[in-house]
Amino acid sequence: MSPLTFTLKISVIIPVKNRAKLLHLTLENIRHQSLQPYEIIVVDDGSSDNLTELIQTYHSSVIFTKSEGVGPGAARNTGLRLASGDLIQFFDSDDLMTSNKLQVQSNLLISKNADFVYGPWVKAIYDAGKWKQVDVIMQYSAMPNGRLADHVLGGWCNITQSVLFRKDLIVEAGPWREDLMPHEDYEFWFRIAKLAKNYHHENDSCVIYRQHQNQITDMHVSDEGKWIDGLKARDIIEKGIDFKSAWSSRLMFKASLAASRFHFVKKFGVRPEVKLTRTDWFFRYVYEVKRKYGQLQTGTSWQKMHGVLHRHPEVFENYVRQLT
Repeated sequence: MSPLTFTLKISVIIPVKNRAKLLHLTLENIRHQSLQPYEIIVVDDGSSDNLTELIQTYHSSVIFTKSEGVGPGAARNTGLRLASGDLIQFFDSDDLMTSNKLQVQSNLLISKNADFVYGPWVKAIYDAGKWKQVDVIMQYSAMPNGRLADHVLGGWCNITQSVLFRKDLIVEAGPWREDLMPHEDYEFWFRIAKLAKNYHHENDSCVIYRQHQNQITDMHVSDEGKWIDGLKARDIIEKGIDFKSAWSSRLMFKASLAASRFHFVKKFGVRPEVKLTRTDWFFRYVYEVKRKYGQLQTGTSWQKMHGVLHRHPEVFENYVRQLT
């Protein structure tokens, strides 16, 4: 990977499907960043609403194209092929970022010559003219020391909206899987994790992960399909373990896979592609014990690696004030 220069351009890539009503707020939010991106690329993933009409109001300030495939992975790949920036900000069509995000993260990325910079995110809903926090603030603190690929095997997966990437890192890692949904991000992070050596955390900015009734994964993928894709993503990751992983991370990966198989069979029954093994019963209990222990440590439903901040509403309110 080439060293960074101080003349970096940021490309924001936004897949969208039938979210024209929400996309307007997202685009306005990005246009009010203290550091303006070089380009905003909106990729239509087969919308049937008035998306085209909305985009026309932005004229030359937004690059609009149609996806060359189906699903968010294909839409992001289409956007990447068009992107001319040095840095990539993947974003969702319904989310928001504090007005300092691109500036804070690009400054840190440049000063540290980093592969990527990641920061906090929080689920929230917009109700009666006010943002309301739904869950804890995620990744307010950095993940523990250690190899990133081991953290991913151990269960770490961050939303890519809260991350600013070097484009050449993504190119080296390869395109998003287009046959996984909604677990394409987990598999993508594993490939990124095997390559990234220099990454940094900040909590001066935040992404608002907006919750609403039209989440794409709820509308277009069945519950059974989600589980099958989750198992498929883990199978792909397991085949990609071409390094000596930490025993604890490998154990938790096996335990998580076993627990997923167990819960799938319990809910949907045995399928040709999903069968329980004798060891799955043992690893399932290992997973449950570790999961509950981690939850006791944080006092939340999350693990320590997720850097959660709990019971600090003033921090959330401060981030909300920085959305404009």
